Amino acid sequence: MSQMAIALIILGVTILCFIFEPVPLVVSAVTASILYAFTGLIKMEDVFVSYNTNTIVLMIAMMIIGSSLFHSGISEVIGEKMSKFTGNSEKKAILVTMIASCALSSVCTNIGVMTALAPLVTAMCLSAGIAPSKALLALLFGAQLGGFNTLVGVPSNVFANSLMVGQGYESFRLFDITPFGLGVCVLGSLYFAFFGSKMLRDTGYIPEFAQTEKKQLDKRKAVISCTTLFVVLLVIAISPDAVPMHIAAVIGALVIVGTRCMTVQEASRSIDWNCAFLMGSLSALSAGLQNSGVGIVTLAGAASYATPFAAPQNMLAVGWTNYKFMDFVKVGIPMVLLTYLVVICLIPIVMPF
Repeated sequence: MSQMAIALIILGVTILCFIFEPVPLVVSAVTASILYAFTGLIKMEDVFVSYNTNTIVLMIAMMIIGSSLFHSGISEVIGEKMSKFTGNSEKKAILVTMIASCALSSVCTNIGVMTALAPLVTAMCLSAGIAPSKALLALLFGAQLGGFNTLVGVPSNVFANSLMVGQGYESFRLFDITPFGLGVCVLGSLYFAFFGSKMLRDTGYIPEFAQTEKKQLDKRKAVISCTTLFVVLLVIAISPDAVPMHIAAVIGALVIVGTRCMTVQEASRSIDWNCAFLMGSLSALSAGLQNSGVGIVTLAGAASYATPFAAPQNMLAVGWTNYKFMDFVKVGIPMVLLTYLVVICLIPIVMPF
């Protein structure tokens, strides 16, 4: 049997395990990466090599910074103020979340935006008496949609532009794709708030970073937490060569723990290790597929809403919401189709031939 066939069989069984969940997702993912090693698709020493990627380091550090908002008590203060605007309306909470995440993800990495806003969104929902699962999934979709707004919104935009330039075409400017992004953001937000969210159940799950006793506002800790978060997001948005995103986030996490805004034990408990293991094992699967000769097509990048393992930030949302594979499929496929429709309709208007 060819390496390609073996890779696809293991992947197919893994997807079925993700859908029906006979065992936890992390067990299926890690087992699949080990099977890839035993079948020669990846080297045995590479099974866990993806667990120390910059993306995972960025995610873990941002989880600590985001959780510090709860430990300082500022998240509840902000959440109460936000809930006064949304009331107990789930639709308003979803729309506010999507607008904020769309705007920030235009210039910041998706994972940075999600881990920064998740504590505030969760606090808003808890103050309003709303289960946070739907709003946190809206945070994911908003972050993904916002990536269409500028050329630097997501790495795939930059990559596609470089390929186009390599073929002799004129490079896009920073805001050339903004009309498409705004169209996708508006229609995508309305779709999820008024239609997509109705397809989902409230899981009632509270993310790990919010599973702490209610803290009284500590002004010193609040100032440090908010300032650290703002500075890290600013560095991520600017992306200076001297300070990579994951390094900026780690420095921020060190500031949080070093100034005793959180103890080392509290910082460790705020990390979703399940998500980290999932991301690492799925990276190993991706490497095995490439080694087997199975291509990665560019169009698949646009379908990153439709499954929980299509992108790292999706796995982050899984850990926060406890939504299942089919939950993503139900609400994600219409989102993909809507994205295609917006692009197809706007190309003749914005970029006439």
